[in-house]
Amino acid sequence: MTDPDRTRLAFQLAGVSVAIAARTILSEVTLSLRTGRILGVLGGNGAGKTTLMQVLSGERSISQGTVRVLGETVPFHERATWRRIGIVPQDTALYDELTVREQLLLFASVYGLARTDAALMAIIDLLGLAPVSSTRADRLSGGMRRRVVIARALLHQPELLLVDEPTLAVDADTRHLIWRHLRSQRDQGRTVVIATNYLEEARAVCDEVVVLRQGRLQRIENLDQLLERSGIILAARCTMAVREQLCQQLRSEQGVVRADPVPDGLELMVGESACADLGRLLSSIATISAWHRRAADLSDLLRFIEQAP
Repeated sequence: MTDPDRTRLAFQLAGVSVAIAARTILSEVTLSLRTGRILGVLGGNGAGKTTLMQVLSGERSISQGTVRVLGETVPFHERATWRRIGIVPQDTALYDELTVREQLLLFASVYGLARTDAALMAIIDLLGLAPVSSTRADRLSGGMRRRVVIARALLHQPELLLVDEPTLAVDADTRHLIWRHLRSQRDQGRTVVIATNYLEEARAVCDEVVVLRQGRLQRIENLDQLLERSGIILAARCTMAVREQLCQQLRSEQGVVRADPVPDGLELMVGESACADLGRLLSSIATISAWHRRAADLSDLLRFIEQAP
C-alpha cells in the first residue's frame, strides 16, 4: 500500500520568475516535488540555484508566479511554517568564540527546543562532532564547520531540508558522511533539496535531478542514462596543424558528440562504446604525443544538453 504522506507535494512552483534590478535570475520556473524525496538542483555558478533555494525558504520575493511549500502559500503567514524548514546555506558562518556545543545550544533556544544534553549529543554523534564538541568554531577545519552548520539545521527535525552546496570544500570522509546523512533524512520520510555543482553528488544522493541554466529549468528524467548518452571526454595532445585536421575529420565520426580545439590539442566528447576505437583512430591518422580520458563533468553535461536535438 502507498504511504499517503509520500504522495503529498512538499512544494509546488508555478511560473515563478525572479528579477533583481532588471536582471532576470529565475525565468518561469515550474517545479514540484513529493514528500520523502531528494531533489538535486544542478547548475553552474550564477545559474540561479541559490535564488531558487531562497524562494523555497520564503527568503526571496518572486516577481511572478506562485509558490506553495508544505501546503502553505509563500510568503508564509504562520510562524510555525518556518519551523518546519531547515536551511543549510552556502557559507559556514558560525560564532567563532563559541564551542560546537554552545553553537547548538544557542540555536536550540532560538527554535524553542528543550536544552537537553541527550538531544544535543544525539545530533552531535550523528554528524561525528563528538571529538570537537568542546572546540571553538574558529579552531575547526572547513569540513567540521560544514558539519556544524548541517547539525544546526537539523536540530528541530525539519520536514523540508534545503541544502546549498552540501559538500563545498570538505574532505572525502566528510563528503560521504554528509551524503549518508542526507539519504537517512529521506529514509525517515523527510524531503531534501540540494543545490550542487557536482555530478558525483547528484548521482550518489538524489532521487530526481533538474538543471538550471541562466535561470531556466530543465528536468532530467534519468541522470545515469543522460551521462551514458553524453559519454566521456577524450583529450589528445598534438600540434595545431594536426588539431585542425582531426577536428574536421572526427566531427563526422560515429560516436563523437563534439570535437573542440584546446590550447595543447583537442578534446572530444564520445560515447563510452566508441572510446577505444577512437583512440586507435586518433593514433592511426595523426601523430598524438599523449591522450587521456576522463568522466564528463557538469560543464560538459550542460553543453551536451544545450546541443542535444
